[in-house]
Amino acid sequence: MNRLRSLTRLGAALLAAGTLLLPQVALGAPLQSPPPAVRVDSDLAQQLASSDPNAPLHVLVEAAGTPGVDGPDGNSRRANDAETAVRRTGGQPTGHINLVGGVAADLTPAQIQQLSTDGTVAHVALDRPVRATSLDTSDSPGATPITYPQTIGATLAARQGVTGKGIGVAVVDTGIANDPALRGHVVRRVDFVDPLNPTSGDPAGHGTHLAGIVAASSPSLTGVAPDASLVAVRVLDEQGNGRLSTVIKGLEWTVLHRHELGIRVVVLALSAPASGSYLDDPLAAAAEMAWQSGLVVVAAAGNSGPAAGTVGTPGIDPLILTVGSSDEQGTPNVADDTVPWFSSHGPTADGIAKPDLVTPGRKIVSLRVPGSTLDVQMPTHREPNGLFRLTGTSPSTAVAAGAAALVLQQRPDLTPDQLKAVLTASAHPLAGVDRSVQGAGSVDVAAALRTATPNAQSARPHVQPAMSVLRYLRTSLEAQGVDVDRLSWDRLSWDRLSWDAAAADRLSWDRLSWDRLSWDRLSWDRLSWDRLSWDRLSWDRLSWDRLSWDRLSWDRLSWDTQAALD
Repeated sequence: MNRLRSLTRLGAALLAAGTLLLPQVALGAPLQSPPPAVRVDSDLAQQLASSDPNAPLHVLVEAAGTPGVDGPDGNSRRANDAETAVRRTGGQPTGHINLVGGVAADLTPAQIQQLSTDGTVAHVALDRPVRATSLDTSDSPGATPITYPQTIGATLAARQGVTGKGIGVAVVDTGIANDPALRGHVVRRVDFVDPLNPTSGDPAGHGTHLAGIVAASSPSLTGVAPDASLVAVRVLDEQGNGRLSTVIKGLEWTVLHRHELGIRVVVLALSAPASGSYLDDPLAAAAEMAWQSGLVVVAAAGNSGPAAGTVGTPGIDPLILTVGSSDEQGTPNVADDTVPWFSSHGPTADGIAKPDLVTPGRKIVSLRVPGSTLDVQMPTHREPNGLFRLTGTSPSTAVAAGAAALVLQQRPDLTPDQLKAVLTASAHPLAGVDRSVQGAGSVDVAAALRTATPNAQSARPHVQPAMSVLRYLRTSLEAQGVDVDRLSWDRLSWDRLSWDAAAADRLSWDRLSWDRLSWDRLSWDRLSWDRLSWDRLSWDRLSWDRLSWDRLSWDRLSWDTQAALD
């Protein structure tokens, strides 16, 4: 009973602490090492305050690392440290999550309390459930016009020979079925839901629907980027459910295989309720790592609208491209489009405006998987010619991913930041819709293909990386003799970082090894951290309708006057 009271007090104290987050970098101050005391996210704190002290909870444990010691394989060593810390409590690690330097584990509240005094641990988060972002709208059966390729300008782009050829799109979802409309498009399949008995299909039907939106090629359906290649990364089960840890594993695999398979775009048409700031959100941090490795991560805003502040993770992350839904009203004319009630929007807990833009997401027709969960549960969504209709920010995410593939075919050298800048700068504002709901507006591929490429420096968002990314950088860079207290994010050369030296044939998800990563090509010599300013960043003053990516103005944001362009 005394232990139960103690755990209840621990949970209540953590909740009363407010943010429960690691501190941001202070204005003008050197980057400080993360504090030794563990931080517990608010969802986990609630569980600690109310759970049976002997009932295990699914958690993610991130290690603090040892700056100057861990070296280039810092994330792998941090994962080992996290496993050791978990085992000291008597808890059970269930797998390494190297992309965030930690492990997934099953721990009782008593074991979590023990970890809270372990100086090798930086953060413990609830391994929250994740769900695909599509809705059952109980629509009446019948044929629905397929207008979204015309609405966003993909049909016009195809007439100009821009069809996504040479661009790989990873669909991190429920799998992709062997549909004739995708024959020859799916270049690899991997299953993290049941690795011992992997499926080569899609028992849920969700991932296949997204894949069809991106790259279907058949007489009855032509996707947005019909010549793009697809990679099926299964992280959600037959009901469209998963956990943060499984999605992060899928992102790890995608990062490591991106060059081998030509992956440039990642579809994350899934969401979990956001637990506070993106700074300490494990899935947001993993999405940032993928983005910085050169992948355009396209994430769903979620279907929790119309209230403000309802964007889920990883859509809360400021770097990645977060997509809300528009309603085409059954026509390809953007003039009558609006934003449906379900589309989530910000601001986020950090005051960040989201979504970044919107694409069609209501009554979107794509491929059907007969006998799948969606097919059985939503029979009124069946369409003629063996197709299927879905509504939600999931199909919107796939539409945006297809649009990204088209622009990348035209300009394959674009960084993710530049690609995002081009799509948002060329988006078509929807009449009568608040900017906080639609972001920059509706994707316009034709306009994007005409939009000048912004300078890499001006396109880069000036935001603090997630704390997990900070820890990774610090442990790795200090081992190379880099003075991390004099680094500047603006001059950070992520694009020259070599991730692909990790050999795929040696990949073990229990013991993922990063020790073959090559850092020697990374140029840090001109970096300066001590002049980084955060506390004057004011997102609530950001005016989307006047946003010009070629001459980006951030109102009150003050940057180092000596910062130079790439």
